[in-house]
Amino acid sequence: MSHNALRLGVAIRTGASIGNNKGDIRLSTLLGEYDSVLLSTGCMKAVTLPVRVGGAGGTLEPSSKSGGDPMRLLRDVEYGLDFLTELHRGENKRVGRRVAVVGAGFTALDCARVARRLGATEVTIHIRTTEEYIPGPHEEIFEAKREGIRLKGLRTPMGVVLDESGRLTGVEFVQNRLGGWRAGGRRVALPIEGSEFVEPCDTLIIAVGQQTVNDYVDVRMEIDRSGVVRVGSDGMTSVNGLFAAGDFVTGASTAIEAIAHGRKIAGKIDAWLVGHERRSQRVRIEPVAGPQRDHAYDFIPRQNMPTLPLEQRTKILSGEVEIGMGPALGGEEAKRCYLRNLRYTIDIDRCIYCRACIARRAVASSW
Repeated sequence: MSHNALRLGVAIRTGASIGNNKGDIRLSTLLGEYDSVLLSTGCMKAVTLPVRVGGAGGTLEPSSKSGGDPMRLLRDVEYGLDFLTELHRGENKRVGRRVAVVGAGFTALDCARVARRLGATEVTIHIRTTEEYIPGPHEEIFEAKREGIRLKGLRTPMGVVLDESGRLTGVEFVQNRLGGWRAGGRRVALPIEGSEFVEPCDTLIIAVGQQTVNDYVDVRMEIDRSGVVRVGSDGMTSVNGLFAAGDFVTGASTAIEAIAHGRKIAGKIDAWLVGHERRSQRVRIEPVAGPQRDHAYDFIPRQNMPTLPLEQRTKILSGEVEIGMGPALGGEEAKRCYLRNLRYTIDIDRCIYCRACIARRAVASSW
């Protein structure tokens, strides 16, 4: 993707830090040098976990050193986003024998599987509701279980327990029951009074979400109550010429969704710069001489992605679990993609009910 961008004439400046610290490039400077600027910095901060910290070693209170979050003072507690980012940058990460992961998304699953590869013998993901409401793909949940990772549901973390030396010994949870439905099709978790219990662990990884930050911006923008920047229908912020896209606007999503939003806003920026819309989406209907796809493709099942054997996964941290499809599997899966691209609909007003389409499908089903 970056090669295609460079081929089109895009210049990429590496090692450039945007912010307010010494040596950083100020956003206001960029706005003075360019006709438009796009903010697409995503969700750079982990959502904190508001729980009590106590035990035999006493109670920790929020402080300026921890940014108001006492969890950041604990050596055996990590935030999932920071954990994965630091690992990706080459830092040596260590976990204890028993690892507890709190969260129910992509990051939680990634942290649990990485912890397994770092040597943890017991890795458990703790979620507030039940497994069926985890937003991650079922394939990844299945692979995590194959690697020995357990999922325990209907529990909300209330606190962490420390020993006399300040080391983590466990996480205190309260048992939940399922309540009504939330927006997006997920269930409400209702705590059960008097059901608190402690799960022993040596390392806690918190992966309950990511959020945007604006502290690197030296210009005043309108933001909503949750701290997310406000943008108009043209993708522009309240600052003239300053646009925003991706997770920085929508909140944490997937890379595909962020890329799609970026493409949309790129068109908005172009229209703003030249004064009119140069490209727009249109639907073109053309007659064809005959079917361009084979109806037998309707009955091709989804091909399973080959994966690395279990005994090899935990031996190398950088190994890809999904090793890719060969020509045979890839060809079959490509037929399914081709089928999705050529979706036919029947024009009822012009249909003569010859049943040819049904007959062809019946023949295909007998192959």
